[in-house]
Amino acid sequence: MTLARAFSGALASRAVLRVVGADASSMLQSSVTNDVHALCAERLASAYAAVLTPKGKIFIDVFITRLDDEASGEKIGFLLDVDRARVDEVRFG
Repeated sequence: MTLARAFSGALASRAVLRVVGADASSMLQSSVTNDVHALCAERLASAYAAVLTPKGKIFIDVFITRLDDEASGEKIGFLLDVDRARVDEVRFG
């Protein structure tokens, strides 16, 4: 396999939210459609998911990326890539 340098850049239509704290993974696990525990177990680095309303309906789609501390490698939270037009509507809990 050959790896090539990838390009990354900010998209004007997207926003990134940072979710951190001791209960970040369990809060996300109960609020999104993908397995956040798989992100914590390092089987995945990122995942596509939908955030659900309290009634279980799809509210918004997101890309979830595990956020690790660069120095220690400790898992400290998650980054959520969301539609910028709806970023102020995103709520958990």
